[in-house]
Amino acid sequence: MRKRTWMTLIGLTLVAAWQLGGCASVIPPIQLTFGLGGTLGTLEIEDGVGETQGTATFNPSEYNIASGSIQLDPTVISIQDPTLGGEEKGYVAAAVPEEVAAACTGDPLIVNVWVGPAEQVETIFDDGEEYGPFEVTLNEECVPTSVSPTSVTLSATTVELLESGNIAIGLRVESPVDGTVVIDSLSFTVRVSL
Repeated sequence: MRKRTWMTLIGLTLVAAWQLGGCASVIPPIQLTFGLGGTLGTLEIEDGVGETQGTATFNPSEYNIASGSIQLDPTVISIQDPTLGGEEKGYVAAAVPEEVAAACTGDPLIVNVWVGPAEQVETIFDDGEEYGPFEVTLNEECVPTSVSPTSVTLSATTVELLESGNIAIGLRVESPVDGTVVIDSLSFTVRVSL
């Protein structure tokens, strides 16, 4: 009887350790959001195209990043009319001319993102990893309503760069209307391993 009790205790201990070990290795995804600021996130659109580039610095995770994806949220994007001044420098329903409203509801805003090492910021469009195109649907008030695809999987190269905590970002936007496109932030969702 003593031997059977001892073996039962060992068996229960192994099962508990296996279950707890499994839970410890399941780490929820981490969201890294990069504020693009007034310079990197502001694109002046002329003849339908605008681009910008710069660096982003952040505190890397204490874990190893195993995989991830990049997301572009339509709520962080706005289109502004350069002909309006001051605090009114934005499209509002009453201020959108008919031809602009027609352009906004006809074609999407196209956003491509490049990611590379910080030291390659000047050549990011040639040397970086390209993500996109993200198609941003606009309503008749030129307000972004949705993005497709919602996320794109990161390459192994970009995952390694995110672990460094210092990257270069390039943005290129194709817009159905000229003006200023502001992208407040980019988000990366990463999965980490112990």
